[in-house]
Amino acid sequence: MAKKKKEGKKKEVEVEEEPSAIANILHADAKRSLLLVFLITFGLLSVLGFFEAAGLLGHWIDIAIGSLFGYGKWLLPILLFTLAGLMLFRKTTTAKETVKYIGLVVIYLTILALIHLGLGDDSRSLLRLAEAGEGGGYLGYALANVFFILAGRVAAAILLTALFIAGLIMAFNVSLIGFLESLGLKATSLISRKEKESEAYEEETQEEEISEEEEEVLSEEPDEEIAVLEQHNISNFDFPDDEEGEILDDEEDEEIDEEETPAPKKPKRSRSRYAWKLPGVDLLESTTGKAA
Repeated sequence: MAKKKKEGKKKEVEVEEEPSAIANILHADAKRSLLLVFLITFGLLSVLGFFEAAGLLGHWIDIAIGSLFGYGKWLLPILLFTLAGLMLFRKTTTAKETVKYIGLVVIYLTILALIHLGLGDDSRSLLRLAEAGEGGGYLGYALANVFFILAGRVAAAILLTALFIAGLIMAFNVSLIGFLESLGLKATSLISRKEKESEAYEEETQEEEISEEEEEVLSEEPDEEIAVLEQHNISNFDFPDDEEGEILDDEEDEEIDEEETPAPKKPKRSRSRYAWKLPGVDLLESTTGKAA
């Protein structure tokens, strides 16, 4: 009996361990990788289907997401790639990350509902839009019609806008007060920037006006200077004829030369230190007789 009880306990333990073993076949990273591959692949196929570049499969995907999301099909790849990027850079999926994903989905669905609500006037027109693949598709129709029936058109728009803001707070983890403060700071910075730009523009216009006035003054001053120079120009004076002027000049030059040139001096004879005279005739006769 004891052996049978032990065998029964072993079987129960094996049965209990089988589910945990099956759950641990794929760890968390592998599951995340599979989800990433699905999101990226479906996003790429949807983009190719928009441009009829994925064959029959892309055509079917385009029809399906067009009927479900309407005009929001163009935003679907952005949502898928955003979710894939957030998962890619996170090793573990925490509650905080899950809230972000939910917030992004809420933002997307409220956009679909607001588009659909803005294009329709009543429930029938909203349904026709969904059947034609316009507006927010069937998902947008479902949300917009529920809020339209419960609260009317204006109140439905207010409620959907509130959901949109809630999705932003969930996705980006920001407080409403901080968000409004950041908006106020941005608005004040824009206003101050515009004021500075307007002041700079006014200063530039004033400088241009001053420069134009200076250019006008400078353009007037040369005219006055030219007039003064023309008055003192030598070509405006009257002079005698050239021939008479030349004759007078020649005469004046001759008179000046006569006054300035000194009289020529007689050259002085240089006398030798010793006086020399010719010998007398007697001396010549005496010398000639002795020689004979």
